[in-house]
Amino acid sequence: AGDKILEIKPDLIIHAGDLFDSVRPNNRAIKFALNQLLRISENHIPLILIAGNHETPKLSETGHIFSIFEHIENIYPIYNEYRRINLDLKGKKISIFCVPQFRDKDEFNNALNKMKSDSIKDNNKDYKILTAHVGTIGLYEFRMNEFNEQLLPIGMLKSDFDYIALGHFHRFVKIFDNAFYSGSTERFSFTEANDKKGLIEVILEDGRPLVNFKPLEIREMIDFEAIDCANKSSGEILESIKEKIAREDIKDKIIRLNLKNISSHIYRTLDFNEMRRILDGVLHFDIKTDILEEEIFNNYKSAHIDALSREFSKFLGNYSLSENVDKKKLLKIGLEYINKVEGV
Repeated sequence: AGDKILEIKPDLIIHAGDLFDSVRPNNRAIKFALNQLLRISENHIPLILIAGNHETPKLSETGHIFSIFEHIENIYPIYNEYRRINLDLKGKKISIFCVPQFRDKDEFNNALNKMKSDSIKDNNKDYKILTAHVGTIGLYEFRMNEFNEQLLPIGMLKSDFDYIALGHFHRFVKIFDNAFYSGSTERFSFTEANDKKGLIEVILEDGRPLVNFKPLEIREMIDFEAIDCANKSSGEILESIKEKIAREDIKDKIIRLNLKNISSHIYRTLDFNEMRRILDGVLHFDIKTDILEEEIFNNYKSAHIDALSREFSKFLGNYSLSENVDKKKLLKIGLEYINKVEGV
């Protein structure tokens, strides 16, 4: 992303939150981020950097990671408060209204009220831009269902802003002609395995903005089609994995193997050393399993007992029992009792 920005050489950069994935990023992540921000600063490009929910601490005493950027020229880190940044770029007066992540709903609502008030008063600017780290709700919903998620009614985006840069939702999405999510610059789960990632180049002229999505070359993800393991030995499952792997170039990629209808005892006998040899060269791999006991659970699944029965199923799956105990039978009996107690 840093390389693409310096190739484009824009007049202004906006990052709409979640530069980091946690409140306390590791030293390597901090160093890398600092180096990229310094590259931008040295090229005299102003960068508006608002905080997202991933890097915003729940307690004020924790301190905010963005405070380390405050001394860098041309970088505007905005956290814990609403701010309006006024810039003069190529003879054009620009106001950027910044709504970062807040610790509670009252702070968020106060920020929105200040933003609306400032927007009404600010009529002497050539361009007005809003950037906010929010999910949107209404006719269409774009949210991540995460802790402390800030939600904005989609109707509030219908305004006189020349452009609205939204952060939080991981996919590139057009909300209105003047409002977009750029999406994340990396894939963070296998639900995003097929998503293109990149950044947005926005050209502000008279009328609506001209928006171009600029894709980035990033680590590839492969979420392999599930292997049905019912009635297969561990050796046969391993052969099925080899066949799938042989059809793909897996070097330096993030991959996931999906094993469905596999019994617990077969899973425990898989040759994981051989599997690692087969997957040599991948950046990272996960194994997703659908254990056969789930079939028993599905017979008793209902809206009333779903959470309790799932907890019991997980507990039993992780509990060590003597070899002469039939875990499937115990699960079946337990679910019958849960049904009975819940009155289903």
